[in-house]
Amino acid sequence: MTQRTVEDLLVDIREGKAGALARAISMIEDEETDAGDLLEALHPHTGGSHVVGITGPPGSGKSTLTDRMVKRLRTRGDTVGVIAVDPTSPFSGGALLGDRTRMGDLATDRGVFIRSMGTRGSLGGLSRAVYGAIKVLEASGKDIVLVETVGVGQSEVDIARVADTVVVVFVPGLGDDVQAIKAGITEIGDFLVVNKSDLPGAARVESVLESSLNLAPPRHDPEPRITTTSAERDEGVEGLLEMIREHRRLAAESGLLTVRRRMRARAEIAAILARRVSRSTERWLSDDDDEWYKNLCAGDVTPGGIAEMLWQQLLREEYEGEYTMKIKGKHHLGIAVENIEEAMNIYCHGLGLEVAEREELPERGLRVAMIPLGESSIELLEPTDPESTIGRFIEKRGPGIHHLAIEVEDIDASLERIKEAGLRLIDEVARPGVGGTRVAFLHPKDTGGVLLELVERVEG
Repeated sequence: MTQRTVEDLLVDIREGKAGALARAISMIEDEETDAGDLLEALHPHTGGSHVVGITGPPGSGKSTLTDRMVKRLRTRGDTVGVIAVDPTSPFSGGALLGDRTRMGDLATDRGVFIRSMGTRGSLGGLSRAVYGAIKVLEASGKDIVLVETVGVGQSEVDIARVADTVVVVFVPGLGDDVQAIKAGITEIGDFLVVNKSDLPGAARVESVLESSLNLAPPRHDPEPRITTTSAERDEGVEGLLEMIREHRRLAAESGLLTVRRRMRARAEIAAILARRVSRSTERWLSDDDDEWYKNLCAGDVTPGGIAEMLWQQLLREEYEGEYTMKIKGKHHLGIAVENIEEAMNIYCHGLGLEVAEREELPERGLRVAMIPLGESSIELLEPTDPESTIGRFIEKRGPGIHHLAIEVEDIDASLERIKEAGLRLIDEVARPGVGGTRVAFLHPKDTGGVLLELVERVEG
């Protein structure tokens, strides 16, 4: 996907087009090459939605409650995004539960977007891609984003790192009195909801929850509250929504909302770093190379020793560069200009330099002039097409320095090294450049805001 296509997708997301939302979330889930670019583009448009997490033990009626909440929110005129996190097969990675059939009647409502996501091995009941999916729904302008998590009990504490408001659902008859007094799932909830409150034992669950909160140390302002619902009968749902809305207001006033969102950002950064480490570990411990396992079985090393060795290897690769690129030096400085003739007049007549090479590149919408400057050069770039990369650059930022190019001995090997380091590339494969060179660009988001070009001279 080109940068222009990412921009087009962003426009469709901002317009709330369901196909664009689905495509964007799939890109993030599948970790496609352009997913990072998309997330960067989405970020300035996030933060306006109220993110509500809904969690609790299996069988507590979370999906039915979510369905009722969405319908009542739509009656109010709110637009809603729903992320339903399901467990996944450890073998195929596919979601075991699939889309929530209870919400099937909402599929035709253009003000609602529902997406099931697999946990894909993540702990705490949340998928790594949930952070990105929330950004997509926020950027689409959804007023409320509901994140319903897989019901696996106390390990669902991850929801507290994602949501502005957390709803924990309990139900009579599932041993909730034991769950409640454990220092786990009740401690993450802003609202402890006893669902199916028309069933025997509901009062008992509510009493145990009250005792649990009374024994717990003070947490934050506003304090957690207990309420009851019967989602099947659509009872208590409106009251719960009113409390959630009031919680958003009070949390903003007390500073809790800022704390929660800082926590979400920190957790997202940690997840990204963990994924990079995981990828390196998977590569080192691949099935194709079981030398580490032979040494383990022989008693020569321990799992802890292997982990320490891999950690040190990761640090060397990240900071020292085990496979160092052979850089020959700075090749040129690319400068975007509005009129190449006027620019050449300044450099040649004004500074006494000479133009060594000129080229017209209609397929890229460019005119190029190379002016030698010591061992490197100045590359003047004039757009002949306003929709070209240089044309859009000048429209957005005006004329000026566009990129820095460095010469490498082997551009293909250099690109592989960059990919292994986890850096993003605009060009996955080298392409023809000016003067018989081969070139590729790195994404400026990973190079301190500088657009960096790799150049390899082609002999002959």
